Amino acid sequence: RLQELYQNTKVLINIHQSPHQDTFEEIRCLPALQNGVIVISEKSPLNHLIPYNDLIIWCDYDNIIEKTKEVLENYTEYTKKILMNI
Repeated sequence: RLQELYQNTKVLINIHQSPHQDTFEEIRCLPALQNGVIVISEKSPLNHLIPYNDLIIWCDYDNIIEKTKEVLENYTEYTKKILMNI
């Protein structure tokens, strides 16, 4: 059922649980990416070391709503851009 949900989802927003817990939620984001979902994530320390870093749209917490609007308004272009990195 989760895979079916992902396949009907355009964007997943990944934010940290609290200001003190700033790890990247790989268990949430990787399955979404594998099912073609665009992941917009709050920046995390060492995110540049994630092997699929280029497939994620990183931004500051304060800009995540604006970035999500931008991605949805330009969904086709963002999908093409991300797919070029695979």
